[in-house]
Amino acid sequence: MKQATYGTEGWTPQTVYNAAPTNAAIDVTWTGNTARIYYVKSSGSDRAFMAVNTGGAWTETSLAPGIPIERLAVDRSPKGVDILYLVDVTNLKLYYGRNE
Repeated sequence: MKQATYGTEGWTPQTVYNAAPTNAAIDVTWTGNTARIYYVKSSGSDRAFMAVNTGGAWTETSLAPGIPIERLAVDRSPKGVDILYLVDVTNLKLYYGRNE
């Protein structure tokens, strides 16, 4: 999965994640000039992640450890909070979270 930003020298692609397959579940929010990229991996005990570029390298954080999330949606509130909707299709559950 890649992110591309446009600057004075044109488009600059960066690899966010490329270790294992991901589901068709991705969302992006911005805090100033920093992108938060949300995605779901196809397998594993931790599936929902957020990646942030810190100092030129992408750092990923698990959003729901141990929960088999298969889909996600993210909405940015007017106060700058990311509202997370994480779907566990296997167990028919919807999880709600906030990322400030």
